[in-house]
Amino acid sequence: MTFTDPEVARVGLTAAEARTRYDDRQVRVRTLEHDRVDRAVADGRTEGFTTLVLDPRGRIAGATVVAPRAGETIAHLAAAVRLGWTPSQYARTVHPYPTYADGPWHAALLDVHHRLARNRGVIGGLLGLRRRMRR
Repeated sequence: MTFTDPEVARVGLTAAEARTRYDDRQVRVRTLEHDRVDRAVADGRTEGFTTLVLDPRGRIAGATVVAPRAGETIAHLAAAVRLGWTPSQYARTVHPYPTYADGPWHAALLDVHHRLARNRGVIGGLLGLRRRMRR
């Protein structure tokens, strides 16, 4: 944790550390600029970002938050890293709104949406097969 303006907080692995530890192709990194965080927009402090580093099993292996109150925001991410949560587990957790903690929550949702979109073709194909089998 660095008390600068904006604050910088980190837990677990950075993207570079994860790519060194694991196969580079299996590490996912999700970064959300804070112009999408309502509290940051309301405060006029959108210069920050949140980065989630996901290991090959899709668990949150590290996170970096650059924002006002990053030190407060990183606490829940530290628990997620320690418990081996996936982004979908993190996204299911209720967070107060609007706060800077919305950044990590949105970053987790970004990963969930990306994985759902990637599987859209497979799901559509299975639904089509199911419809044909019902006939």
